[in-house]
Amino acid sequence: MRFILLILFSIYSFGDGHIFVYHRFNDNRYPTTNISLKTLRAEFNYLKSHGYKVVTVDDFVKKIEAHEQVPDNWVAFTIDDGFKSFYTNGLKVFKEYGYPFTLFIAVKYTERGYRDYVSWKQLKEISKYGKVEFHSYGHGHYGRMSSRAIREDIERGLSLMEEHLNYKPNLFVYPYGEYDERVSKIVDSYGFKAIFNQNMGAINRVNG
Repeated sequence: MRFILLILFSIYSFGDGHIFVYHRFNDNRYPTTNISLKTLRAEFNYLKSHGYKVVTVDDFVKKIEAHEQVPDNWVAFTIDDGFKSFYTNGLKVFKEYGYPFTLFIAVKYTERGYRDYVSWKQLKEISKYGKVEFHSYGHGHYGRMSSRAIREDIERGLSLMEEHLNYKPNLFVYPYGEYDERVSKIVDSYGFKAIFNQNMGAINRVNG
């Protein structure tokens, strides 16, 4: 089965395109995963003034599937986990600049109504401006979980997303960016168009 792996870039990476990953927005309680709105606007202004084209991660996937080079001025934005600070703080900046994004949610925290995470209602609002995709159900360490537990996690998360959003996700991000050959084979069996981790590196097409 064909399997595509895209590896997330930072703003300073060189090569074919750049994919940014964010988590929290203007939430100073968690400085290691937070970006201020001032910094976010500065990044967006830099990209705008230096000739970068903001596209979706799906555009990257289409280029790879067509065996075409991803332009080095392409940028895509992803947000992991589904923290509420994206809805309350970050979303307005993306709307202000008209930039697309892909939000990967850890479904458990939305389903159970955790205070720091977006609700299903908020996800429906977010989906008007960008894509909502899958980041597992429980955000566990897949490498430490049994194969059965991984499958149960994936299937529970996918089922809830289809139930609440009426949509079957096409994209997946490994929790913590962790995977091995066993985990990769299990995740690949669910037919995602693309699978992401969180390491710096190149964009690859993997056939297996």
